[in-house]
Amino acid sequence: MMKQMKEEQIEFYKHQLQRLRVELLSIAKQDSDLYKKIKKLETIPGIGLETAIILVSETNGFQLIRNIRQLVSYAGLDVSHNESGMYKGKSKISKKGNRRIRQALYMPAMAAIRSNEKMKQFSDRINEKNPNVKRKSISLYA
Repeated sequence: MMKQMKEEQIEFYKHQLQRLRVELLSIAKQDSDLYKKIKKLETIPGIGLETAIILVSETNGFQLIRNIRQLVSYAGLDVSHNESGMYKGKSKISKKGNRRIRQALYMPAMAAIRSNEKMKQFSDRINEKNPNVKRKSISLYA
């Protein structure tokens, strides 16, 4: 009985998610410029409708973004060096930017590792250098 209830609940949530996707798409289609940007982002492997909408909405349609460096910095994916004089610390991403963009790009980065051979090689190289780091693949989307 409980299993059947849970399965019905899962089906209900799947249906609701599908309705939300359709509604998001219909809202995006109302603005042709916005819709073009979303469709362009969806051509990138691993970027789906939800991720594209998050990226476009969080960057205000990329209106103030003039180059890739600005976007990387705005997302908080730029490299922060911890150095002072002779001391050379670890480099890491700054995380000073928009965390929702970083969250949205995490799963596409994981998909890129699986589907893109160059990204897989890059990930393997990073993992060899830092065998003890838990979040090794974060550099992929930076």
